[in-house]
Amino acid sequence: FLHLGETRYHPLEGIGALDVARRHILKANIALYLEQKPEIQCSISRMIDSLEGSGIINLPVACQLPAQQRLLRYPLLVDSSVRDRVYARLRALGMGVSVMYPAILPTISGLDILLAGQGPFPAAEQFAARLLTLPTHAGVRREDIQTMAATMRSLLV
Repeated sequence: FLHLGETRYHPLEGIGALDVARRHILKANIALYLEQKPEIQCSISRMIDSLEGSGIINLPVACQLPAQQRLLRYPLLVDSSVRDRVYARLRALGMGVSVMYPAILPTISGLDILLAGQGPFPAAEQFAARLLTLPTHAGVRREDIQTMAATMRSLLV
């Protein structure tokens, strides 16, 4: 009944400015985020590289993203035949994994009407079926990355 993790479309009805207190908090949070070194995502990238032959596409590497470029989440493409099992296992272990976009825009309630007659979108469907993201926040520990590696290795290789 809470619709957790569900993507819902709501038309934007207006834009308003943040109040002073929220602007101050936002500015401080952005500064804190930018000060953090990308060590966690570098460790995740090395972990993905260690899974050579697993069929995982390391999107930041494939897109030639500079190593120092900060990411909010670490995106991967995983074979669609196992992606949901990898997601379920990592989620059960509390690893903060996400599928981000479980559906393409024309299938989301509210947008389906706006986008009716457009498509099909096979590339978008394949991408959505393969996308998996890993957390990159400061709370991710080396042990978490090792757990992610062992779990993915057991399901993918």
